[in-house]
Amino acid sequence: MRINSNLNFNKKNYSFCAGKTKLYTDFDGTYFPYPQDSIVYENTQNISEANKMYSGFKKFADLAKEKFSIVITTGRSRLEMLGMLRDFEKSKVDFYEPEGYIFRDGFEENNNIKNGSLVDNSSSRFLNEKEDIKQIIHTINNQITILEPLSNKRITGNSDRNLISLFKEQAPEKRKNYVSFVSETSGLIELSFPPNTDTQKYYEKISNYYYEKGIPVDIRVYNNDKNMYVPIQNDSTSEGYTFLPGNVILIKHKNDDEPIDKLYQPKRAVKEILQNQTNDLVIVAGDSSNDIKMLNPLNYIDTLDIYPDKNKSVDELLKDDKVLSAIDELPLIIILAGENKSIEPIRKMKDALDDKGIHKIFNAKYPDSDFLNKIKQGMLIYSEQNDDFKYNLSFELYEELME
Repeated sequence: MRINSNLNFNKKNYSFCAGKTKLYTDFDGTYFPYPQDSIVYENTQNISEANKMYSGFKKFADLAKEKFSIVITTGRSRLEMLGMLRDFEKSKVDFYEPEGYIFRDGFEENNNIKNGSLVDNSSSRFLNEKEDIKQIIHTINNQITILEPLSNKRITGNSDRNLISLFKEQAPEKRKNYVSFVSETSGLIELSFPPNTDTQKYYEKISNYYYEKGIPVDIRVYNNDKNMYVPIQNDSTSEGYTFLPGNVILIKHKNDDEPIDKLYQPKRAVKEILQNQTNDLVIVAGDSSNDIKMLNPLNYIDTLDIYPDKNKSVDELLKDDKVLSAIDELPLIIILAGENKSIEPIRKMKDALDDKGIHKIFNAKYPDSDFLNKIKQGMLIYSEQNDDFKYNLSFELYEELME
């Protein structure tokens, strides 16, 4: 693509509401592309790389000012994210904080989580529901141990209320047969089982319970979930246990009878840009299976009243001129972080779109060094498609995009 560097930014009287970019980024593997333990146990190299990455984001955001903002959208809960921020402070990671957070894959938003506290996040509103689910679990297996941590993941400052600490308190026999039961104020329930547990019977009975109650929920099963490592009894290790991907059942109440996921907020932002003709830009970024709906451009084209035929394959859809035109018109850039095989279908879409001259998807193979550069490339390409966006960038910001 040929870029005209001799631009007169006062050439036309463009709308001053344009030129804003909002980044919706996954956290683990994308905006934080390092193992959590490397920060907790102060891996010097990773901390140095993280500080370099966040310094670059801060410098760019300071230059862009109100034209660029970041929202982290994560599968973590509010408490898990708050614990991670405290890990950063303890290990002296100079984390560049976003404008806001979206937790639990789109289910809960919060702009200032540091003002929160690490407290029990169960809710009396959903107490009966919570107790009913426990009863269902016991009717299926009356020998199962129900652990009730604040979180299934590590939280700094509440080590006695994490899954691993409660697991270690149990006798060896009880460790072999347990479920970790986490409930949150939104009514979300996360059940994490050891990998040898058959979750189908639990899924069926819990689904039937909500159906009979007439409560609209979205229930998902994630067997061998690599986002949720759980402790399992292993007498051959010195600790007496090890960690493996667990089997997870996640229950979320629906919003207006629709399941909430990571696609919800960025798609709404794209729709608002189109409806209000603000000529702004949305960038989405992620690295794994729970990001794939958000990363798929076909999931956004109905905002332009193009409805893809669900009976057609992706290859067929990407030969449809109306579909291709809609994807090209979207105020959307997609960034794939890392090399996780679970998002390979989106990489194939990238190749197919690139072959047709539609550059909407970018690969950030090494997120710590590539991510910010791909953001700039995406903004630059969109600026060549949209004059209102381009001419409402500052000259300094446009120069930065061109470097």
